[in-house]
Amino acid sequence: MNSVRISIIGFLISCTSVLWAQSQKIEFEHLTMVNGLSSDIINCFLKDRNGFLWIGTENGLNKFDGYTFKVFKNIPQDSTSLINDAVTSLLQDKHGNIWVGTKGGLAQYIAEKDAFQTNHLVFQNEIISLYEDKKGNLFTSLYDSLYQMAYDKNNTLRLTRKIGLSASIFDFESNGTSPLLWILTDTLGQYNPENGKFSKPGTSIKYNSLNKTLYTDKYGWLWISRKNIDILSTNTGKYITKSVRASNNNYSSIVGICEDEKNQMWLASGSEGLYIIDPQRKKHEAVRHNSNNPYSINTHQLKSIYKDNSGVIWVGSQNEGINKYDPNRQKFKD
Repeated sequence: MNSVRISIIGFLISCTSVLWAQSQKIEFEHLTMVNGLSSDIINCFLKDRNGFLWIGTENGLNKFDGYTFKVFKNIPQDSTSLINDAVTSLLQDKHGNIWVGTKGGLAQYIAEKDAFQTNHLVFQNEIISLYEDKKGNLFTSLYDSLYQMAYDKNNTLRLTRKIGLSASIFDFESNGTSPLLWILTDTLGQYNPENGKFSKPGTSIKYNSLNKTLYTDKYGWLWISRKNIDILSTNTGKYITKSVRASNNNYSSIVGICEDEKNQMWLASGSEGLYIIDPQRKKHEAVRHNSNNPYSINTHQLKSIYKDNSGVIWVGSQNEGINKYDPNRQKFKD
């Protein structure tokens, strides 16, 4: 494991500014409003325990069974409908409950009724992020506050802590065996759920872009997105900054990160498509739209990315729906 870590460090340092080779092999299936999506602006994804894919858009929540979409929207005067049509975040907790963060508050999906219940523990305002830690604490971040909740002995969700914030928490990530959580505000920090205190790991890097996301890879490296990608070794505290530049030499903000079944890192860009980094094989490539290839990614303007438990990668766009990459299907073509 140490040799792999050393190899990754060497590769990433050597390619902090690179020309990205164009990928020709990756093929996508496209899903848009033509196929039944309620909106082509895709904010987030969640695959639940029953195998349904939930898709949060700017105009409704979509439940996908692999063939058709069922759309949920707010219905005026119906308290069991979705609280707001703009879905910002999705989470299924350890109890199996599905939580839907929207620009108008937090709701819980009630499967038995195929309906929603608004969570009144959280102020009805825009939800920035949702997270559950290893102990089952639920965290909801708003622009000016953090709500920490937990289930009591009767499995009733209770508010355990509310903290006012001077800077929004855009994402959470686990910190190995430590009870502390990584949090991303205008800088990288840590939060202790046991006492509600915040701390900083000694970095002065500021994250000015609103596109902020955290991701821990298989080897324990923390990937932090902004206009560059910062990679933190949680063991040594060592930082590596990787410039992500398009063919026109402009910086491209990274809006989402995931790791595929081959431990390659997929970076979704807000304006230049996908970047794929394979540290073990020391390769990096760009995935771009090709108007002559109907199976290419259908836009360069991306908004979200998610890998489900079967290895399928779902890429959400800013206005062109979903790009689905199925590595199992690709194997039969290669």
